Amino acid sequence: KQQQQQQQKPELWPHLVQHLPHTAHACAALLHYNHSHYGSYFWKYLTPYKLVQLLSSSSPSSSLSSSLSYSNFDDTVLSTEAAWMVEGLARREPASVDSLVNDASLVQAILSKLAGPNTVPSIQLPLWRAVGHVAVTNQGQHAIALLQQQQQPTLIQAGCLLLQQSQSHSHQGFGSSTTTTTATAATTTTTTRAVMAEALMTMQCFLCDAGRPHHPATTMALPAWMPLLIKLLPTAVFDVQRQALKCIALAFMDPPLPSSSSSSSSLSSSPSSLNNNHHNKPELLWMEPWTLSTIWQQYVIQDDVQNLRNLLQVLFDTLGRMDTDAHVAALQILDVALRPDVVPDCRAYWLDIPESVERLEGFLLHEATPEAVADRAADLLDEYFRNKDDEEEDDDDDDFDGLSPTTSLGSREQHRRSPSWLPSLTRASSAGSTHSSPSAGRGRGRVLPAWMSRAQSR
Repeated sequence: KQQQQQQQKPELWPHLVQHLPHTAHACAALLHYNHSHYGSYFWKYLTPYKLVQLLSSSSPSSSLSSSLSYSNFDDTVLSTEAAWMVEGLARREPASVDSLVNDASLVQAILSKLAGPNTVPSIQLPLWRAVGHVAVTNQGQHAIALLQQQQQPTLIQAGCLLLQQSQSHSHQGFGSSTTTTTATAATTTTTTRAVMAEALMTMQCFLCDAGRPHHPATTMALPAWMPLLIKLLPTAVFDVQRQALKCIALAFMDPPLPSSSSSSSSLSSSPSSLNNNHHNKPELLWMEPWTLSTIWQQYVIQDDVQNLRNLLQVLFDTLGRMDTDAHVAALQILDVALRPDVVPDCRAYWLDIPESVERLEGFLLHEATPEAVADRAADLLDEYFRNKDDEEEDDDDDDFDGLSPTTSLGSREQHRRSPSWLPSLTRASSAGSTHSSPSAGRGRGRVLPAWMSRAQSR
């Protein structure tokens, strides 16, 4: 009897959809919190057409409302609830995302809201998040389709508009007579900053594929968004700045490899299938004319060396903050910029910043430094900032070999135990040595950085 009663009990979701727009908030909440049904179940009753009507807040059909017209509702409230419905459907199984992407009118309604100059942040935030969900579904194939969208407005245009608005907010804040921090906070509200950060996180889902030849992330997204990201960085608040740095870092990192669980048919029909990693062969990246050097000259430096200086200053300032994610992104960008074949003069510009090398070395002096940060900092120091002592030390390796094992090991062990990395003790501890200072990076066999000593003691 209980089973019969449960079977006879009407389902909640069809009832809520039937009474839209009165139940818009309840529908959005159910899509957000209900995890007992697949997205296809919700799409069965909430059609893309109904979502488009709610997003645009246009006149409803009889199927949407029988006794109450949309004029009795606030357009912004309805569009906001509809945006959260879209987000709830976009973060479900791939089939649910397919239903969203395959409806051109719904995709266009979403992009129109994102590119609309008067769209309020409460609508933009869930829609940007929904686009991010779509981008990472189906091995990035939906991301390709969204970037190649030709009907106006496009996703590329929506991203450009967001970055331009962000830059405008930042410049307004910095241009006032009050202090920088106060003015920026007053001009860029917390809600606006949240939308900027959300949109930048979504852009990361597209820019991570940059570097693949013929991929729209390389040929369309990067050329359109990168110059605006570089312009935004120096004046953005840190929450936005952190996500912008991640965008830039992901654009220059190796793209993610396709999952082994993905079907060959879904990959073979996409532009990225031209570079699939068959038989564990390395994927060819940054080919002509989209080489790293060309990208940096045209879209990062943009024929103005001040853009490079501003970027390096932002990286330096970021490395002084207490934020591991921002540290990793900054070090990844710096690693690319310092390559002589990418930006030949970047090392000199980095050295122009006072204590720039010391800031990198500082990560190696504290045991609390995460290994992801310390390892990258050590790589940079070893690769690009080897001082004269390091070079002399390599030449003197034969001298160490000539010493007795007891003397050599004892000397090195003494260096490990002594706090010779401290600036106040360096000169005193090395007064009787042929080397005036400890080496950088991983120590070159002499003074181990704190993070390496910690690893050995485990």
